[in-house]
Amino acid sequence: MKFWIHLQRFFSYFSVLMVFLLMSWPAWVDAHGYKLSDITVTHPWATPAHRSADGKGYLSLRNKGQKPDQLLSATAEVAARVELYSAIQDDNVLKIRPVDALEIPAGKTVRLKPGKSHLMLIGLKKPLEDGQHFPVVLQFQHAGTVTVDMFVQMNADESIY
Repeated sequence: MKFWIHLQRFFSYFSVLMVFLLMSWPAWVDAHGYKLSDITVTHPWATPAHRSADGKGYLSLRNKGQKPDQLLSATAEVAARVELYSAIQDDNVLKIRPVDALEIPAGKTVRLKPGKSHLMLIGLKKPLEDGQHFPVVLQFQHAGTVTVDMFVQMNADESIY
């Protein structure tokens, strides 16, 4: 008899726990995302870099709006300046060049990822070490400004891109 009472109690607690977990699940999914107007920024990360090298930052930009937007600039306290770089096809050769802005078409996602578009962190004030994180301010043409927390990690999970 005691066994059944304990089993009932266990399932009662388990049910309450499951309801709580399921209700809070959307917060887990967006734990590393930032929303600003129609723009959602997800998974901002940077590769480790020595102080004498330039750092590279990556993230995804999703435009849920009806009109295009642009990422105009970025700033970070860890670098003297941050430049936007984009992969450009030139004479059948993919070249990565600095650009004035990154276009984010309406209803599309733009992914900054290794070997493609990225944020170049120039003039690092300190090394970027695995496990650290630092704020980056992103300025959009229409959506405005958002500060994201960029995590330094050796290799990001490519499946999220």
